[in-house]
Amino acid sequence: MKEFAMADKLKLFISHSSKYADIASRLTNALQSLDRDKRLEISFSKGMAGAVDWRKWIDENARSSDVFVLLYPHAGMDLGWCNYELGRFYGSGHHVVCIKNTNIEQPPPAFRPYQAYRADETELMKFLEELFVTGQFSNSEPLNPEIGALDSAIHAKARGVAASLAKAFADARVREQLYERRIVISVRQDGDKLDAERTEVQGNADGLSLLGLDDSTQIRWSMLRQALGPNVEWPLELEAALYKLANGVLPPSLSPFRAHAGMYLPVITRTESVDGVLRQIVLIFVTMQENWLRPVLNWPLPLNMPKELQSLVVLMRSLFQARWEFIEPRFQEVLFRFPTAERCVAISQELVAYYERLQKELSQTDLGGVDAFYRLFDRSRHGDIDAMTTEWLGVMHSLRDGAGVDAASLAPLLKTLRANNGRWLALATRQFGKSMEDVVDVHFLD
Repeated sequence: MKEFAMADKLKLFISHSSKYADIASRLTNALQSLDRDKRLEISFSKGMAGAVDWRKWIDENARSSDVFVLLYPHAGMDLGWCNYELGRFYGSGHHVVCIKNTNIEQPPPAFRPYQAYRADETELMKFLEELFVTGQFSNSEPLNPEIGALDSAIHAKARGVAASLAKAFADARVREQLYERRIVISVRQDGDKLDAERTEVQGNADGLSLLGLDDSTQIRWSMLRQALGPNVEWPLELEAALYKLANGVLPPSLSPFRAHAGMYLPVITRTESVDGVLRQIVLIFVTMQENWLRPVLNWPLPLNMPKELQSLVVLMRSLFQARWEFIEPRFQEVLFRFPTAERCVAISQELVAYYERLQKELSQTDLGGVDAFYRLFDRSRHGDIDAMTTEWLGVMHSLRDGAGVDAASLAPLLKTLRANNGRWLALATRQFGKSMEDVVDVHFLD
């Protein structure tokens, strides 16, 4: 660290996101108003002259500074350039400071080893006193010791400055209630390709956790790729789309992936680019409810297939799903896992909700309505249909009325529902076989 003499200027580099340039400007003006002897030299990007090579400007000003001040008003702000600027400051052996908003628990990962101040009046005043009075950043050489005199006009002015800056940070303290899993990718490229080691990833806790990551360390794109493994395709699809995204083309569809025993769809919600160079991509991960999607994604039946056969296939498919996706797993759970009373009530509610949804789905097909349903089957089977329907309605009424309050009372209901499903499957299978015989061209076979 260099020796600081009376005649020396203390050089501050203020690092900030462009979104919060007004706070950087306000801090600069505030510090200059307290700098009686013009001992401070402050650099921040808004003060950069036109036609200046901004990378060169950052390199020169960051490296020559004595104090690096990060303004951190919002946990979701883009830190790509702030981390770049800190990298240019490293090695100087001087001070790094983070002024963070009051609702942010800790500085971003790269700044956690260094000093941090909360952006309230008390801590901001502490920062001003350490800067101007105690010489915390200037080898104990005070820059304006009068600020420490409680009865002085300049002390009162410093108090006003701290209050004004605290208000500026409070205005930035917008609470984003994001009801999604979200990540923000700060893109750095190597030519026309994404630089996996310099591209950084931030996000809310749910978004990072879904990918097997957390914000305890600085996250690189290469770390995300490694965490997801080779079988998850959307990161490569995103990399392939960089050029299109930078030039305003609508975002591509990305492949869904499985995580946390569920399926999720990555969706690009926003991008930022400058002069055709992509800077930021925001993704959310939408939960895909497979049970809701199944009616849409199920095998589409051939258009020329007879309507009666189509309806029977739809009915049999629904019966199969009810049996092995809902009834059987819950029947086994009740018999062998000894569920609590609360779980038994939940199982009853799950089954009622499933059958209500199934009825709604079938009502949107050719099976809608009692008459259409009966027309599927021979008249000789209508008595069986009446009996099985009455039995099924009895089980549903019992489940709705809370009869399955424990394993002992729920098991017989599930056993009856399971047997009822089997009888429906047997009836539908026999009817399907008979209907297939009716459509075969017997004369052609002869």
